[in-house]
Amino acid sequence: MELSRLYFEKSFTSPSSKTAYLKAFKWLAKHIVSKTETGDPMGETTTHIIKSYDNETGFPVFTVKLYCSLSEKEFRKNYCDKCRSHHRNVFHNQFFHCDKCQLKAYLTSMEKKLEEKAVYRKKKLHAKLRLKNE
Repeated sequence: MELSRLYFEKSFTSPSSKTAYLKAFKWLAKHIVSKTETGDPMGETTTHIIKSYDNETGFPVFTVKLYCSLSEKEFRKNYCDKCRSHHRNVFHNQFFHCDKCQLKAYLTSMEKKLEEKAVYRKKKLHAKLRLKNE
């Protein structure tokens, strides 16, 4: 299962559908897709592109939505590893009580991590866009 959180949204409009589409994808390629090769976490972004029409002008509008994602399976594994490590260090034994796991705390921790990820990416993208515009 993947959890995702929206962290940025940008719309591109033009008299022709092709021009608006190209503007949207040029921006996406420059600021997001190119980052996958450098190992930048911005490259680990899920995109959603929606085509609609402007109510006033009737021009096509392409809206690019950016989401940061978190793998539940990977997060659960890390959570369990930390719990086992803590259990070994505090109680000095190898008996784990996974049946008494605090799943609510686990899910809260996951939501907090996802929120932190979204805030970080949003700030980083805004800073990058601000520098490009100056």
